[in-house]
Amino acid sequence: MLAALLLMPLAFAACGGSDEPDEPEPPVDDVTGLTVLTETEDGLYRSDVLVFRITDKSKHEVEVVNPVSPETCRGAEIPHAVNIDGERYAVTAIADKAFSFYEKKSNAYSENNVLEFLTIPHSVKRIGKSVCLYCRALKTIFIPKEVTDMDNAFLCCGLTEIVVQEGNPVFDSRKNCNAVIRTKDDCLLVGCQNTVIPDGVKTIGERAFHKCNGLTEIVIPASVATIKYWAFLSCSNLTKITSLNPTPPTVEEDAFSYVNKACTVYVPVGSRNAYINAWPFEYGAVKEIGSEAVDKVVTINGLKYRVTSTTEAELVGPEDLNKAVNVVVADEIQVDGYTFKVTAIGDRAFTLLDETQEQIVDNEILRSVKFPKSLVRVGFQAFSACVNLTQIVLPEGVTTIDMMAFIDCRRLSKVTFPSTLLDIGQHAFYYCKALTEITLPGQLKDIRKQAFDANGSLQKITSLNPTPPTLEYGVFGSVPRSCTIYVPKGCKSKYANAWGDVTDFVYDDYVEM
Repeated sequence: MLAALLLMPLAFAACGGSDEPDEPEPPVDDVTGLTVLTETEDGLYRSDVLVFRITDKSKHEVEVVNPVSPETCRGAEIPHAVNIDGERYAVTAIADKAFSFYEKKSNAYSENNVLEFLTIPHSVKRIGKSVCLYCRALKTIFIPKEVTDMDNAFLCCGLTEIVVQEGNPVFDSRKNCNAVIRTKDDCLLVGCQNTVIPDGVKTIGERAFHKCNGLTEIVIPASVATIKYWAFLSCSNLTKITSLNPTPPTVEEDAFSYVNKACTVYVPVGSRNAYINAWPFEYGAVKEIGSEAVDKVVTINGLKYRVTSTTEAELVGPEDLNKAVNVVVADEIQVDGYTFKVTAIGDRAFTLLDETQEQIVDNEILRSVKFPKSLVRVGFQAFSACVNLTQIVLPEGVTTIDMMAFIDCRRLSKVTFPSTLLDIGQHAFYYCKALTEITLPGQLKDIRKQAFDANGSLQKITSLNPTPPTLEYGVFGSVPRSCTIYVPKGCKSKYANAWGDVTDFVYDDYVEM
């Protein structure tokens, strides 16, 4: 692609491509093979295709002024040098508005839907303002490393590819971004419909994407602090703007005027109000990043996950319960390019129901589960009747075990609770008859109705909270009287008073640690 955009060393043509040339030598007396220009009445010089102007006679330099026939010029391979009166002149510039259409009748510039390609040689140092204004058919531009003077040259074009040659001391197209960036101040000057603004860009320049009708969405990196006037003016098909800076970039006049009215702006979590107050919204909704993925379900390594908020997801369950033997739940998932922490095991995630979907039946498949580090909640009946589950280790961060989460896990012999646990739901460990001991963490506040009922093998209960957790009815129902309750030192009487009314334990059953 790029090779076709570079000039052949000595040839000049009106259209077509060529192989990438060697960089031209400085002007010399040899004019062999150079296009001979003819002087016109107004002191300009022309070939069959282009009109030139001498800019420095002593240095033998010329610039391209315009095509001879702008209405029919499909493209031009600008030569690096021409022959004027038998002398060699280097082509060092393209004049302002050289390939733009100006209508005298309307006294305005109109769309140029004819120009399809423009090949710029290495001899060019300056590309003037609005050189290709409204050149909608122009798709690709290659800017040689010698070009050091350029400002808004390709406004309102139909570009899909922009490349600045490596080694240019003033401009760059870092990370194949399809844009022109002024290197010294990290200002993006020219963008196109395929631009990916790289992190590190600080400013989106004046009219950088003005009337870029092919642009449908753009991500503005967190490094951008300023968006100059008219930057996205009249981007009529722009439907999604994602700004990654928690602090809204400064927006100058009409930066987003006349974009698509349905355009949605996505901003970092917690910064929605700041953007609404700071940006002059004339378009659609302002939403937090990731919100478009909420409720989407994805399958990863045989497990289904659902996005529950702009930052979180839950495990829905295995795609095939009959294959869920040793389960490893992901810490985070990727959906639509966003990352979501897995914070919950969803309701009935591993619960097997009969054909009527009314009765729980034994799940003999599941044998082990590794929980994500980001887990906060284990859902309703998540592991009901997982009869071959023998031990679980809940990670730090879990605060809630919902109702019947592990009911009838009758071979469950070991449970490790995290220090962060606050609430154990009703019937959460009902009929986990293989449990012989449990340690209740120091922050636990509530244990719901019959949470550990019907656990006839339970012999040791250790509670680390100096303040006895609140017990509902029958929490330790059917626990044998031989069970010993260990409590923090100095807390025996508090536990006896707090728990005595809702358990069969008596004062002598409590032992201080």
